[in-house]
Amino acid sequence: MITLDKKSFVPIYHQLKEAFREMIESRKLKPGSKIPSEVELAARYGISRMTARRAITELTKDGLVVRRHGKGTFTADTEPEPFNTKTGNIAVLLPDLMGFTPEHYRQYYFQINDLLDGMMDGAMEGNRDLCLLKVPPYEKELSEDNRFMQRLNSYAGVLYTAASSSSKFAGFLKRQGIPAVSVMFQEPSIHPKVCYYSYKASMKAAKYLAEKGYRRIGTINTPLINPPSHYKLDGFREGLRKHDIDMPLCRITKCEASSEDGYHAMKQLLKTNKKNPLDAVFCVTDTRAYGAVKAIRDAGLRIPHDIAVLGYNDEPDAAYQEQPLSTVRVPRSEIGTRAVLTLLDVIAGKRIPDIIELEKRK
Repeated sequence: MITLDKKSFVPIYHQLKEAFREMIESRKLKPGSKIPSEVELAARYGISRMTARRAITELTKDGLVVRRHGKGTFTADTEPEPFNTKTGNIAVLLPDLMGFTPEHYRQYYFQINDLLDGMMDGAMEGNRDLCLLKVPPYEKELSEDNRFMQRLNSYAGVLYTAASSSSKFAGFLKRQGIPAVSVMFQEPSIHPKVCYYSYKASMKAAKYLAEKGYRRIGTINTPLINPPSHYKLDGFREGLRKHDIDMPLCRITKCEASSEDGYHAMKQLLKTNKKNPLDAVFCVTDTRAYGAVKAIRDAGLRIPHDIAVLGYNDEPDAAYQEQPLSTVRVPRSEIGTRAVLTLLDVIAGKRIPDIIELEKRK
């Protein structure tokens, strides 16, 4: 049974198309299987016939289904050719965006753009082509005989990020002897990784605020469910300790990714620190910082005279706020370039350190 999220920003036709693609490519639908008609799809999933028609049209364009006049629509009869020819191209794995919220999508979009810009520079320097591959939405169900996994064997090497991969992919690449490099990983990786540690970046953020004379500093963090969120908070607290600044629990809050979440988190910080007001706040993303700025202004306070705000990520929007946001810059383009050049060294059989860490852009 296909599940469609009608609250998602991803178009319904695209969700339906990708669900059928998954079933076809994973062979849950055998070649020659009949798929429901537009009318049946519309009735079954509570969608318009136009939406159902567009999904089927897209599948037809991709060669996954064929329409037979008077009979219906069927999955393609022919078995796909095996991927058995090795190319000199480099595969870059990109995540499926169907589960992303609009806020996560926007944050991911500008980050991957910067990485890809750098990767293209590295590919040109190494005289290679990049091939962008979207990881299927059914990644958890992938097995080594899956067509997508087989396709990876046709590339000279693979670049993957935390958002696009998992231990399943990494293990497959390792077993198949496919050269690979992980990009922007915070957690341990079985492949060489090119990264910029948020722990050290957050330490530098603390140093920046301390040297500006701020002492009553709060932070708006992410829910502590993944390593990067720990790294940022731990690094920031360590940076404050080096300047003899305490951060009691009342100055730490966490929230989801949107600016609205940041707004409510900042209001909570203002409330819990009313007797000893904060003079600065560090937000682990710029998006949360936008919300914090609004909450501070709604409270009748001035930035930075009453409270300074520091973001993280250097989002393009940061420079175009009513008051430009101070933010920690991450050298994503340089990371992308170095990742490609590192992968080329791996392909050439050179010894590569487990971790290649870049410094912040000047």
